[in-house]
Amino acid sequence: MDCTPKILRHCGICCIALAVGTSGWGQTVVGIPATIVTATGRTLVTPFTDAVAPVAIAASDRTDIASWVVPSRFGISQLRTVHGQACYQTDAWSGALIVGALGMERYTEISIAAAGAVALSDALAAGVTLSYTFARARGFAAEHLMTVNAQMVFALDTLTAIAAAGINVGQAERAASSAGALSQFRLGISRTLGDGLAIDTDVALPLRLPAGFAVALRWDALDILRFRIAYCTVPHSAEVSIGLDASSSLALFATIHYHLSLGASPTIGIGYRW
Repeated sequence: MDCTPKILRHCGICCIALAVGTSGWGQTVVGIPATIVTATGRTLVTPFTDAVAPVAIAASDRTDIASWVVPSRFGISQLRTVHGQACYQTDAWSGALIVGALGMERYTEISIAAAGAVALSDALAAGVTLSYTFARARGFAAEHLMTVNAQMVFALDTLTAIAAAGINVGQAERAASSAGALSQFRLGISRTLGDGLAIDTDVALPLRLPAGFAVALRWDALDILRFRIAYCTVPHSAEVSIGLDASSSLALFATIHYHLSLGASPTIGIGYRW
């Protein structure tokens, strides 16, 4: 009888893990950290969302690697995850490989994604991500989720861009059953305001759910220091991010994401560029 609460606790954690995955990455934990995604991705200061905003990979003009850890997700320390990413740049295209893992006594999840972006013209860029996630809770059938995320960004001028992004376009295989749907569609505009300021605003259109919006503001306070604040209504959450270039090659970054119902999810990481 003494082990019953422990079993129930682990089962509850597994249920949360499958139920509160970010809207941008299916019903999983390690696809990406909890983060607010915008259609253009121009306000990003961390590499967390390259998988669901693949055009953002091209924002850096150098090849790089990065690693980050989520110490707890929505206040649950058992949902600690680790991630790694490697990006490669050429004049014509950009690509990235992203991996993530979560291991608990009764729940395991592994995710791998390949993302790519290409400039179709001087003004138009497109990106796509193919991802696979394996999830298994002890005593339950394994889930194999396949997703495709797509994004297009069009620069109206040097200061303004518009974008469209489809999140979870494609098929998700779950044990013997399958279900394919467009989980969320986003339309957004980004504007550089000057003095190191840029803003993203989005309309979010989730499938079979009320529409919402997201807004994110980026401030490049110094050549080596960047801040981002963001808020969205689907789901209701807020976020603060910081990026610091410790040297010409080394970058540090951190995010505090706060879901208004579930709690906080901090993320810290390090990147190396060459």
